[in-house]
Amino acid sequence: MLSHANLWSASITRAAELPNPPDSVSLLVAPLFHVAGLGRLVGQTTAGGSCATLAAFRPDAVLAAIESLGIGDIIVVPTMLQSLLDDPGFRADRVQSLQRIAFGAAPMPPDLLDRALAAWPQSEFFQAYGLTETAGAVCINLPENHRSATARAAGRLNSVGRAGLGAEIIVAGPDGRELPRCEVGEVLCRGPMVTPGYWRNPEASAAALRDGWFHSGDAGCMAADGTLRIVDRLKDMIISGGENIYCAEVEAALRAHPAVAQAAVVGAPDARWGEVVHAFVVLKTDCSALAEAPADSPDAPPVDEQLRAWCRERLAGYKCPRRLTVTEELPLSAAGKVLKNRLRERARNP
Repeated sequence: MLSHANLWSASITRAAELPNPPDSVSLLVAPLFHVAGLGRLVGQTTAGGSCATLAAFRPDAVLAAIESLGIGDIIVVPTMLQSLLDDPGFRADRVQSLQRIAFGAAPMPPDLLDRALAAWPQSEFFQAYGLTETAGAVCINLPENHRSATARAAGRLNSVGRAGLGAEIIVAGPDGRELPRCEVGEVLCRGPMVTPGYWRNPEASAAALRDGWFHSGDAGCMAADGTLRIVDRLKDMIISGGENIYCAEVEAALRAHPAVAQAAVVGAPDARWGEVVHAFVVLKTDCSALAEAPADSPDAPPVDEQLRAWCRERLAGYKCPRRLTVTEELPLSAAGKVLKNRLRERARNP
């Protein structure tokens, strides 16, 4: 449940940190049943700006809208951003009106962010971290942390920024007590933007709202400078042989391979280890980065072996995929998030 006060608080605190001019035009491509779309609509209306909406995200339609309507800002998830950059109709001159690009809802692959920064050199980029239960962002990694070499060297590009105005955030252990800086635990939040509970579900409300804090279900760590880093969803964390493995780290390693377009990682049941890493990979159209067998020799190593070898050079052995599936596409929700529940089902029933 989200009250008027929740949505108002989230909109006003965001506007205080990143004000929008009243003549701005925002393009809504996230569905309005998702807090990213709804929150942006409320915030833009509060500021007196305009919104253009699309019934569904289609890269060609988004590019046409940016060009024809002079769109000034947009909120996207990483898969949407990649689709825009990969679209045959993408040209820098078509998207020059964009002054601000917000992203969130899923980890942003570093290679994709660098590509986007190069494509929009005139635009501000910022990352928003929040949940439906917080009516939108409670952390914002401000634009100055995205292009500055100093900020990158300090690791702030890999964070979601500091707690936003009006929000309090800690990283806590299982007992709900705040952990020392740089230790991984659950992200807890409180403030006027936090939901009063779940509709007709007192059990879920009691589980999420404890001792005055909302328990996000996200694993994160607080850096020494007070910036928050999101490691993974706790439910997505893989425990293999007693070791914790965060999917986002493995996905980033796979995406760094020049032949990989997209990667998603889930835990697959295993009799010996409890769970093992199962990676689903979408290859780029041009796979020249993969080894090919010389004409006078046996076949080259299969794709999965080549990608595992790549991971072994970058990750501890227990984090490397034991199973790897090359697929044509990843299942996405209407909000553009990878549907890991479907991938888990495929991993359980290969």
